[in-house]
Amino acid sequence: MDYSAAKFWFDVVQTVLIAVIGLQNWFGKRHAATEADIKALKTDIDSKLNAQAERLTRVEQDLEHVPDKQDFIRVHERLDKVSADLAKLTGETHSSKELLQTIHRYLMDHK
Repeated sequence: MDYSAAKFWFDVVQTVLIAVIGLQNWFGKRHAATEADIKALKTDIDSKLNAQAERLTRVEQDLEHVPDKQDFIRVHERLDKVSADLAKLTGETHSSKELLQTIHRYLMDHK
């Protein structure tokens, strides 16, 4: 048996396998996230979450001062009162206008 030919083919197969394993490792590491990348991503996400938490806190504080249903009911009641007072004034103004027109007609007729 020819051991030199067997050794040659064994070396060729071994070299090809090492090359395939090396390429697989290189492609795998190229797309794998490193620990530094993960830490940077975590820091970025934490800062964005903190910013969102601050915005949510401001919105909640602003919502504490928003009028509720009872406030709107009180405003509506006050508007109803103002509307009634305005209607009363309109009636009184109409009466005054009629009286002034009567006085004017009397004065114009009895000069």
